[in-house]
Amino acid sequence: KNSNTEGSIRENFILDITPGINADLFVSSFNGGIDQVNIRTLSVVPYLSLAEGQNTGIPNLAATRLLCDRRGNLWTGGEDFLGLVSANEKKYRALDLPRGLQFKGTYVTFFRELNDSTIAVGINEIGILFYNSQSFRLNGMLELDAAPRVGQLPNNGLVQVNDTVLYFSAGPYLVKGSYRNGKWQTAKKALLNTPGQQTINCLVKDP
Repeated sequence: KNSNTEGSIRENFILDITPGINADLFVSSFNGGIDQVNIRTLSVVPYLSLAEGQNTGIPNLAATRLLCDRRGNLWTGGEDFLGLVSANEKKYRALDLPRGLQFKGTYVTFFRELNDSTIAVGINEIGILFYNSQSFRLNGMLELDAAPRVGQLPNNGLVQVNDTVLYFSAGPYLVKGSYRNGKWQTAKKALLNTPGQQTINCLVKDP
């Protein structure tokens, strides 16, 4: 739609789209915040805008990644921020990073709902963080430094094989992660290095 038209998406440069639990889509756009679209009526409602003063909006309009989990919580992140709008509170709340880490110069690369209680969040130059989708607390972290040359690369995709095995991409590398001794750990070596150091942009599991 035309971004100047009332009742339409506020910007035409779409960054991400995620389905809601009802007949809704959540759409993030460059400098437009997040809009909620009813797919039956095509009505559009501004959902999250830039925070002003004590407003609980998002800190950065470029919300590059979205995920609506099975409980209806909307997870969102972009450059230097990570947070969510809980289905109960209907307001934005920032999420914590592991102690000693900061968002400065980082950005969210993906969200994945691993199971009924865990959301995986990829953040470049930090790793993969695991949050409880009910308490929203940080449950663990998969650091990328164990695999050579992977630690400073953007991790763009993740697929889960089962409760103890997952694979993720980091630049041109495919890396295995395993859940052992109560935490996720990275394999010491990358499994795949693409020809010509081409970046892996996404991963899909064959059903």
